[in-house]
Amino acid sequence: MPMLTEPAVADFYHLFGQSALNAKGEQRTFLERLHWFTIEFGLIRQANGLRVFGAGIMSSKNEVVHALSDEVEVIPFSLEKVIRQEYEVWQLQPLLFALDSFDQLVDEFRFWTEKQGLVAA
Repeated sequence: MPMLTEPAVADFYHLFGQSALNAKGEQRTFLERLHWFTIEFGLIRQANGLRVFGAGIMSSKNEVVHALSDEVEVIPFSLEKVIRQEYEVWQLQPLLFALDSFDQLVDEFRFWTEKQGLVAA
């Protein structure tokens, strides 16, 4: 199933848009990093192994090969770790995060946005 037709990803985008409207200061940086390490450079664990879903990775054969190589440190997804992780746009990413499911992304993001006061609980 393509990522954009995945219901949990649609939920994430909707929640992300609501949050972006209300974000201020450092919250905007956190949202930027979350988008980078999910929608742009996200990985997901599936029954048949680690898979790429980020558009930034899929846009380049070199990025795909690199992302799935031993040169990348793959860390289990944790929203708190993701939002604190800096990145460099102009190089292959040395560190990526892997979701267990798209529902994990939505659940952790919803909890965080409510805690931050970006959306109504």
